[in-house]
Amino acid sequence: MKRYIKNLVWCVLAVCGGFFSACEDMENEPLELQTDIYVWDEDDYTGEYAVQWLNYIYSFVPTGYDRVNGQVLDALTDDAIPTDASNKLWSQINSGYSVTNMFSLNNKMNDAADRYGESWELVYKAIRYCNIFLHNYKKVPWSDLEEANYYGNEARALRAYFYWLLVRTYGGVPLIGDQVFEANSPELKQLKRSSFAECVQYIRDEFSAVKENLRPYSDLGERQSPNEDKNSEAEGYDKYFSNVRKWGLMGVEARMMLYAASPLFNGTGNAGEPWLGYPENDMERWKEAADLCRTIINSGQFKLEKDRTRISRTTINGEVLWLRNGQTGNGTYAQSWGYRNSPMGTIDPGSKKLGACNGQTSPTQELVDAFPMKNGKTIEEAKASGEYDPQNPYENRDPRLSQTVFYNGGRWLKRTLDMSEGGTDNNRENPNNEVRRTKTGYYLKRHLAQDEESSTFSKTNYHATMPGAWMIVRYADILLMYAEAQTEYLNKAKGQGTITDELVYTAIEQVRERAGLNPYTLKRNMSYEELIKIIRNERRCEFAFEESRFWDIRRWKIAEEVLSKPLHGVKITKNADESFHYDYDMVVANPYWDNRMYLLPIDNNEVLFNPNLKQNPGY
Repeated sequence: MKRYIKNLVWCVLAVCGGFFSACEDMENEPLELQTDIYVWDEDDYTGEYAVQWLNYIYSFVPTGYDRVNGQVLDALTDDAIPTDASNKLWSQINSGYSVTNMFSLNNKMNDAADRYGESWELVYKAIRYCNIFLHNYKKVPWSDLEEANYYGNEARALRAYFYWLLVRTYGGVPLIGDQVFEANSPELKQLKRSSFAECVQYIRDEFSAVKENLRPYSDLGERQSPNEDKNSEAEGYDKYFSNVRKWGLMGVEARMMLYAASPLFNGTGNAGEPWLGYPENDMERWKEAADLCRTIINSGQFKLEKDRTRISRTTINGEVLWLRNGQTGNGTYAQSWGYRNSPMGTIDPGSKKLGACNGQTSPTQELVDAFPMKNGKTIEEAKASGEYDPQNPYENRDPRLSQTVFYNGGRWLKRTLDMSEGGTDNNRENPNNEVRRTKTGYYLKRHLAQDEESSTFSKTNYHATMPGAWMIVRYADILLMYAEAQTEYLNKAKGQGTITDELVYTAIEQVRERAGLNPYTLKRNMSYEELIKIIRNERRCEFAFEESRFWDIRRWKIAEEVLSKPLHGVKITKNADESFHYDYDMVVANPYWDNRMYLLPIDNNEVLFNPNLKQNPGY
């Protein structure tokens, strides 16, 4: 934790660039000495500089784009692998991770001091900035006191959110309250990990204190897209679309309580290390998560977007509870995401040259097989009924499959994709192609638009003014979290082997209907085992490449099962008659798993600096 204080001066550059046009005097002083003079300005009646400080804090909220050694987090699950065999992530896939072999998980890739993942240093740095803001923002002579109050509560909400990121990653962590430590403070070496229960309660208390005093949402009607057109934009505009607000905060709380009720944290049996989770197993915790989700559902404030592919490219819509503001401008990020992920045979729309696209992520056959048929039947069920042909594997599938991966015979930028051996999108003749040639027979399409006949990256990806928006909480997650939490509660706490709660079924059906399944309805009175299997698979399909799978398989404690098996791709060969043959026996990875990896290790430098800081087991 000491290092995040030492690195505080790094913010000077951001402050200079974001706050001022001339800042020569600032470059020679530590940031804390500058704040009273420049940021908490007694003449700044609009609070401009203080707001810029808060906006900088928002930049610490993670996004899921390219943040694991240039890969999506799903590349550390059974859903995908890096296309480039030299990517450092392969070290963790093959050997697991430890304090000396850790993956980079960082949304601030330009900060060399930030090492990995909801990292101890990075998140405590964000918490420190929140505390500095809360200590100082009232010094500003705000002309609009209501706005000042909003900003103060946002900082407090963000601080609690950052603690949640730490807890999700490590378990219980030191709670420092409102303190702003100096770099050489002896108190830093006295900090101890709070229990998991204490951390969860602290976060909930903070959320409760501020959620009713955050700025309101615009009306639902103004946030809904006006028609079914794939490229239509949401009506209205809300300049605070990325600010944390009541329902987004409640969505985060619901997710936290879902995790708290899940097997990883609920009933560790380890009273001697209470930071690892609740020692006792209390199935009533599922109800707390379900109740929070039900409150959001009953609020009537949210509705599933008609076209789920539009979620990431509109500034506001009826599904978003809270989003992370992405890169603004004229579509630069949209273009770069397209270049990095499009199949290798894609022609650069600008230069018209082949070879500009990297195809950096290769989804697995395991993920592809998770998507059901369009009629809702699983692949196994469809095989048994003769409705699935492995030699024509992508016909009549869940529409989310084509929204998630590029597959052989699909369309992109006015052409048909050829993933066969030696085909345009799987050509190994040039050794340089190996870093971008699919390793599984698939490429990542998620977060790209579905306009296959477009000829550019810039307008197909996102709304032009909001490229790179990342959903922190969206309504589909609320629906599926409710279904899961209520099903677990009815079974585990109430002993119901058959689940009859109608809202559980209708919540799942809303997601399936929007996805385009036909029929989307589910039979009623399913057994717990049947229903929970459906819910978990819906989560996998609906939130593929939204950083859900990595955390889900951990909180369910199934990672040891999921990641102890070979991962597969498909080998496609072209027949003489131009048809294709699909071979599904191709092993693409043999992931390593050790149960210590359910929680990430605390940076070893932090543990060495503070002997009172207990490392997670196995590290």
